[in-house]
Amino acid sequence: MQLYYNKVTDYDGNIYKIVEIGEQIWMAENLNVTHYADGTIIPYITDNTAWANLGDNDTDKAYCYYNNNINGEKDTYGALYTWAAAMNGASSSTNNIQGVCPTGWHIPNIEEWRELQMFIGMSESDVMIYGWRGTDQGGKLKETGLTHWNDPNTGATNEFGFSALPTGFRNMHDGLFSGLGEKGSWISTTEFSNEAITTRSLDYNTAQMGNHVTGKSYGQAVRCIKDK
Repeated sequence: MQLYYNKVTDYDGNIYKIVEIGEQIWMAENLNVTHYADGTIIPYITDNTAWANLGDNDTDKAYCYYNNNINGEKDTYGALYTWAAAMNGASSSTNNIQGVCPTGWHIPNIEEWRELQMFIGMSESDVMIYGWRGTDQGGKLKETGLTHWNDPNTGATNEFGFSALPTGFRNMHDGLFSGLGEKGSWISTTEFSNEAITTRSLDYNTAQMGNHVTGKSYGQAVRCIKDK
């Protein structure tokens, strides 16, 4: 594992740490951009009802900050995006989807998440099964200590420098926020169905890693991975 600092900048001028894990290079922070790489503004939605009225589809783009706290949560946890916003109209059947990521970076698909999981020690059978899987692999990705994660932050070692944080999420049904300090959930490009996507999750109370499915209009974090 080798950490690099201040190596990628988005359209807004945010500078992200990056980390090499195996043959992949990941952002070591959650994405926090409000424009696409071409300068197009991403719709910013604060109202709970407006968020709940987003369709669970490929077109209703939106982002927000946890509890709409732009001053308190933005720089630490990054933004929460719908899948449509993350994808920016790209088809899930293609590879290296830039979406909301800076040029030269893309949203990871489920195979890339699985490659990460197996490199840090999860079995091939576990990465293919939904639910909380593995043993200590989630802990290897979590930031250590209790500055951001709630007690007990089980198994957190951050030995690969991924520095995952408990961003929480925004519910698609009522627009309410939950999970800050307890859970992080990250988008993939891979669809589970017309209304749902595959995600990866971490929790304060387990060292396992979650292979989950969520609705497309949940607000969730984004980690970009570098194009090869």
